Amino acid sequence: MKPNVLVISIDSLRNDMCLGSNKTSHTPNLDSLIRNGTFFTQAITCASSTIPSFSSIVTGLYPFACVGKKDKIVRINENVETFVKQFENFGYNCHTFIPEVLYQGGLDKIFLGNLEKFSSFSFLNDGVGDKIIGKLTKELEEPWIYTIHLFDLHGKVTLDGTGGFQKFNNEKFGKNNYEKVFSAMDEWIGKIISKINLENTLVIVTADHGSPAADFDDVKDEEGQQFSKSIEYEPGTLFKIGKKIAKKFPNLLESQREKISKSYVKKRDKIIDSKRKEKLKSIRTKNLSPFEERILKNTVTSTPNIFEEICKVPLLFCGLNIPKGEIISQQIQTLDIFPTIAEIISMSLTHSLTHSRSLLALINGENIKEKPAYIETVTNSESDDVIGIRTPNFKYFRNSIDSKKNVHLYNLQNDPKEEKNICLNNLEKILEMEKIIDMVRKENLPKQLAELTDDEASMVEDELRKLGYI
Repeated sequence: MKPNVLVISIDSLRNDMCLGSNKTSHTPNLDSLIRNGTFFTQAITCASSTIPSFSSIVTGLYPFACVGKKDKIVRINENVETFVKQFENFGYNCHTFIPEVLYQGGLDKIFLGNLEKFSSFSFLNDGVGDKIIGKLTKELEEPWIYTIHLFDLHGKVTLDGTGGFQKFNNEKFGKNNYEKVFSAMDEWIGKIISKINLENTLVIVTADHGSPAADFDDVKDEEGQQFSKSIEYEPGTLFKIGKKIAKKFPNLLESQREKISKSYVKKRDKIIDSKRKEKLKSIRTKNLSPFEERILKNTVTSTPNIFEEICKVPLLFCGLNIPKGEIISQQIQTLDIFPTIAEIISMSLTHSLTHSRSLLALINGENIKEKPAYIETVTNSESDDVIGIRTPNFKYFRNSIDSKKNVHLYNLQNDPKEEKNICLNNLEKILEMEKIIDMVRKENLPKQLAELTDDEASMVEDELRKLGYI
């Protein structure tokens, strides 16, 4: 009988928050899974944001080959072959449960009828967890692959007594809000795992990308919350009246609706931008290390980057006959997850194009060649995206279009916090990294991206705006 597969992807979860001296959260259930499975300490994402990273995982392709961006909207390219169809052809019932932002990113076209979504502002404790448990206990027909993406760490979970997580608002569960929320999530991970049989179920725990929020202390948490409140923009009286009129008489202001909306957005963005610049200026006056300044700036604004706090994520395989208690330090990438699953369940893949490979030999103690990790940002903003290469010893990234712009090079062994940019004195290393980028990107370009209707584009933009992406 074919085994079942449960893939748990946790948005914004960092590798060092699962294992190591930086961890202060209380996660007995995850700890047990790590003790009974194989954990990768150098798993590298392919992208710094959710949609391109998740798309790479389900296609085995780097973002430039599996997603497209039009204006401010990033979506998976539904014309690209995915692992989902191949697993279905192999006899698996493929189901997924994802937040609205991923659904709007085109995943609805990939999973079709077996996709369920939840609000990007809903969390395990307010219905998401119960829905997952209900699915596992009553609704899945074997053999199944159930992929879930949890948004608690990325969202605005409160620990003040209003969201059911109040017992975790204690320093014994972590040094900051991020780790306390992760402790709360672990309780649900235990409930979820208790509903499956690990003898015939393969479990994978991973993340789409990391987060600088893991490095916040209480002061940075508070500063971030205060700034978020300070940029909340209340529309003026005329805008509110116009909105009510448009709702009651939809055809009356049809010709002026777009103009009014653009005027409101322009005014709002100008005010927010002014406050953001003022806050960034005050941060620069503080006596902070480059790393501390970078982390604090992330409470105010996010610029495209692939620093370690973003690109290192957890990857755990457990259940079935996966070796127990194994820690693997060799660098790998998250787009290797589904090829590894395929080999574990004895399924042959038929991808005509792939950037991924199976890690099963590595899991079983054999040697496989270590590859440089290609990483890119694919953002919804107008900011400049970056592309780069990570090896165990060096990190290189620069502007995605102009190789001479925004150039960064770090020695990860001597400078793990990436505080000293050594690009000016290491031209040979930069040329070496550029050759790797050329080799990766010349392989193939994505097929034509499907067009969105105006209504679809509007829905996607609304969701991204709610989450602060645009």
